[in-house]
Amino acid sequence: MEDCLRIRQEILGHDDLATAKALNNLGMALCKAGQTTRAILTLQQALKIRRRHLESCHSLIATSLKDLGSAYLDNRLWENARIALEDCLQMRRTIFGDRHAATASVYDKLGEVYERQELYHEALEMVKSSLQCRRTRMIEATNANPNTSNASMKTSEEQAADTELDEREYPYAVSTYKDIQYAQSSRLEQEKEIDFRRDALRAAEGKLSSSNVPKTAKESVRVDLAFLMDNLAIALRKNKEYDEAVVLHEKALALREANLGANHSLTAQTLHNLGVTLRERGDTLRSINCLSRALDAYVSKLGSKHRLPAEVLSQLGLSCMVNGDLESSIEHLRKSYLITRTIEGEYEPETASAAENLGVALQRHGKYAEARELHEKALRIRKNKLKKRHIAFWSSYENLSQCYVQLQQWENAVTSLEELVTRMEDFYGELHPITADWYDRLAYACEQNGELDKASQAYRRSLRTRSYSDENPLTPQSLFNLGVS
Repeated sequence: MEDCLRIRQEILGHDDLATAKALNNLGMALCKAGQTTRAILTLQQALKIRRRHLESCHSLIATSLKDLGSAYLDNRLWENARIALEDCLQMRRTIFGDRHAATASVYDKLGEVYERQELYHEALEMVKSSLQCRRTRMIEATNANPNTSNASMKTSEEQAADTELDEREYPYAVSTYKDIQYAQSSRLEQEKEIDFRRDALRAAEGKLSSSNVPKTAKESVRVDLAFLMDNLAIALRKNKEYDEAVVLHEKALALREANLGANHSLTAQTLHNLGVTLRERGDTLRSINCLSRALDAYVSKLGSKHRLPAEVLSQLGLSCMVNGDLESSIEHLRKSYLITRTIEGEYEPETASAAENLGVALQRHGKYAEARELHEKALRIRKNKLKKRHIAFWSSYENLSQCYVQLQQWENAVTSLEELVTRMEDFYGELHPITADWYDRLAYACEQNGELDKASQAYRRSLRTRSYSDENPLTPQSLFNLGVS
């Protein structure tokens, strides 16, 4: 593609629409290769040329905006992606209308951006709009087909109700089901997420068995099939349905190794996902094997200084930690942290997560002072970058409180535990057993810090929570703690 671009630039110049097309194609190829920074610069050039030569609301400008938004998304530049995709959506609605497949695809992509920005209501609305768009097109296609029985005799409302199941067989519904995961998973509606992903997989399998789908389209579906299996497996893993998740990951891996080869980046992605699922199921040795293979494949394609190898190193470090190999765990997690800090920046949420993982391994190894520094850094980044109620703060305060207790820094321990307990009360309520456990830890820290009144109050809260259930076996422990305090 770079040769094609160079030839067009030499013959037509750097400011021709044909050159813009070559730049856009090259940009998308760079995205697929993981070179997102180069891709963004290339796509920006294409967009500038098209804006100079075309009307302000032109389909090619909309295409450039969508491709550029996707590149921003891959590079985790959420706000840039949102602006580009919202502009694209406005253009496509003007040019094609609300019911066109081109408009639906932007709804899907914009929904993903909103999810990344924690705008969960907006994300779900985008995906619903996409699904409604495709449902409407299916109704129109059914009405236009004279062989469809009784279609013309039904009202539009009745037809819409009928499509609730039929749309799952409709080829263009696949991408909507593939993308609706973002909003559903963010709203903690795991069962709905699993249902939608199952529907996506069924729709793709239906396309493969259909005689009405061209062979070229089937080839594309075969590529998507492994993706859909992988993503259904991830949803099942989140729901702790590990056995089915492992089976699906293994099927996806077999497809990708057969079609793409052992060292392809998508094969590495499936190995990565399988490795994480195996660890959560308790099969740490197989997890380490899969993650090591994923790391080798990524490094062979992308080099070691890339986001994807850094993510695998992090998961490999966690698997080694679970397996009791703390030295290897710290080595992998330190590499992941250094790469992430270089690529993402010193003060980004991804760097905070990498610092936290390394801190946890150092805690396990008894290196509490170094672990505390990393957890404090992660907390500072999150306070600056995330919303106050973000769930990532839970692990920050929990890990910090454990370090402070081990270092006998009781005042800091009390502060961290108070923050954590407040968040748990908001989420679970005062009468949840998990909240009671943390009341006990807060009370102990208060005792050690000489705040006996606070300790007594925390123990009373723990007792009230546990005695809410007459048969709670920990109620006597709460009574004992209160008596001692």
